[in-house]
Amino acid sequence: EKEYNKQVLDYSIKTQLHYRGNLVSSLVKNERSYYEQVVQSSRNQLMLYPYHLAEAVVAGLRVTPFQYYCGTLLDVMEQEKSYDALPNFTAVDCVRLLGIGRNQYIELMNQRKSGGRTRLFTR
Repeated sequence: EKEYNKQVLDYSIKTQLHYRGNLVSSLVKNERSYYEQVVQSSRNQLMLYPYHLAEAVVAGLRVTPFQYYCGTLLDVMEQEKSYDALPNFTAVDCVRLLGIGRNQYIELMNQRKSGGRTRLFTR
């Protein structure tokens, strides 16, 4: 039974299922902690922002798509991964929301490597 519950939770997080109305609500008692796990897992896997869960994620966790992609890009930069490590749809969303495409990412990485402070947004 424990293995089954773990599989249900893993599947629900991986597929970004809603908390309410799904089996996961009987396994995880705290809705907020479930959505925190979904957002963290999505960021770790470089997945798209869970727009279909936006109402719960923005209202409950206060994580907007802008914040999500800022954190995701910073994680990728800290791991010194190439921009090409981002899946295509995630990269397109980063360009749409942050204005950071491949060339801007390379510039930021070069600034970071030269010892400059990495700032995603400067005026």
